[in-house]
Amino acid sequence: MKYFFRFDDMKQFAFGPNVTSSVGAKVPGARMILGLARKAPGTGSKMHKHNAEQFNYMLQGTAKAIVGDEEMIIKAGDVVYMPSDVPHAITAIGDEEVIFLTVKDCFEEFKVELV
Repeated sequence: MKYFFRFDDMKQFAFGPNVTSSVGAKVPGARMILGLARKAPGTGSKMHKHNAEQFNYMLQGTAKAIVGDEEMIIKAGDVVYMPSDVPHAITAIGDEEVIFLTVKDCFEEFKVELV
């Protein structure tokens, strides 16, 4: 099927092994990408930025999020907005796996830069 997806049935992969510990699956659209991601406790992403705008919606767990010059502890129900080209990092804290939905712009040439 081309319009219906089930994350549990999709191949799981590392989203960006050189940048983040996130593992999960993604559904690419014409202009957006939707992903369901997981981070093991104590793991996270390095400070980085990219040319895509991004939203993360927390479903489970607790994480420390840094976006630009702001930092916050986030939990289920929280949304993090990462504008394009703004440095950010998210680290799973606590004993529970972090699970979140992520939505990004689609780009023909997606560029990630460690900061």
